[in-house]
Amino acid sequence: MNIKELEQTIEKIAAEKKMNIEDLIDEMAEIIKLKYGVTRVEKERAIIDEVKNKILTRLYNTYEHTINKLESDEIRHYRLDGLEARYLDMALEELVSEGLAQSDKKETKLLDAGVLKYKQFYGEI
Repeated sequence: MNIKELEQTIEKIAAEKKMNIEDLIDEMAEIIKLKYGVTRVEKERAIIDEVKNKILTRLYNTYEHTINKLESDEIRHYRLDGLEARYLDMALEELVSEGLAQSDKKETKLLDAGVLKYKQFYGEI
């Protein structure tokens, strides 16, 4: 399908459903964002944020703020339930991209910025 065909399809659907074309395009954009991971639904976002908090907390309370992935089961270490476990990788990726943690195949480590965020979050500073 090319752009011209897409425009015709949108116009046809809008006419059949008696919708404003702009509203239909907005709805299509939201569907595309969800499908390709550009936007997360609110509940999913809340779960990821909760997992990030659990990771920060457990790493902060671990010796040298580090866990050895080869010796520890991450799901147990972070005390995640089955649903939260599915979001572990996404949460870790976000913490790494935010500069709060460092993670590779061997270990996950809380960086100084992560320690600072933990202390700010819990009012220690």
